Amino acid sequence: MSTDDMTKIQVSLPLPMDVAGTVMRVIGAAYPTALIEGNGRSMTFLIPEKARPRKVSKAKAKPDEILDPATDLLELGPQGISISTPEHLAAASLEIMQASFDQFPDAKNYLEQRCYDHKTHKAYVMTFQRVEGQTAHELRQEAERKLAIAEARIAELEARP
Repeated sequence: MSTDDMTKIQVSLPLPMDVAGTVMRVIGAAYPTALIEGNGRSMTFLIPEKARPRKVSKAKAKPDEILDPATDLLELGPQGISISTPEHLAAASLEIMQASFDQFPDAKNYLEQRCYDHKTHKAYVMTFQRVEGQTAHELRQEAERKLAIAEARIAELEARP
C-alpha cells in the first residue's frame, strides 16, 4: 500500500514526552494498522483510508503518566530518536562526570564507566567525554588509519628481495 492511500496526520516536534506517548498510544489503539514515520522535526501517522477507528477506552485515552513531562521528544527519524534531558538529570550527570574526571586527571578526553544490572544480568558502559577532545570512536579511527599505514609499510618491506 502506498502512502498515497493513507490519511496523514503530521505532528510537529518538539513535544513533551507524555503528550507524544499518549498521542501514539491513542492513535495506535484507534487505528491498529496505522504506521508512524519520523522526518526529523515531525512525526507523521499514516492511517489507511479504508480503516475505521476502534473505540478507545478511557484508560487508553488517559495521559501517559510513565513518561516524564519535563522531557521533550525533539526528533524522530530513521537514525533514531532524540530527547531532551530533564534539568535535574543533566545536573546530576554533570556532577558524576566532573567527579570522574577529578578522580582520573590523566584521562585525555574521555572515560568509560562500566555498569552492571544485577536484576537483568546485563552490562552497560557509560562514556563521559570532554567536548574539546576527540571521541573514542574518532580516536579508534585514527589508530586504525595509522595501523593500516604501518601494515602497508611492513608488507612493502617484507616484499623486497
